[in-house]
Amino acid sequence: MTAPDDPVPGSPSDRPPSVDRLARSLADSGLPHPLLVDAARAAVAEGDPAGAADRARALVAALTLGGGEQVGDPDGAETGPVAVVGEPLPTFEETTD
Repeated sequence: MTAPDDPVPGSPSDRPPSVDRLARSLADSGLPHPLLVDAARAAVAEGDPAGAADRARALVAALTLGGGEQVGDPDGAETGPVAVVGEPLPTFEETTD
């Protein structure tokens, strides 16, 4: 999944890219189109349309890694290794009350 350099070829540079076209360029992520639109919309709002692919990958990771299934469950929805690009999550520290 790669975000195109120019999500909308021929569009004026002062206009943001088409959210729908950017979302469609992420279709190989396997996410449903409405989630791709959310990722594309957030990336455009941040002024980083090229970051839409990273947002989609992070969403895939969040949806596939948080299932609470036992690793190796043959009947589970485990998808295997997932590469997550970007800043690491903060370290969780154990607290006592």
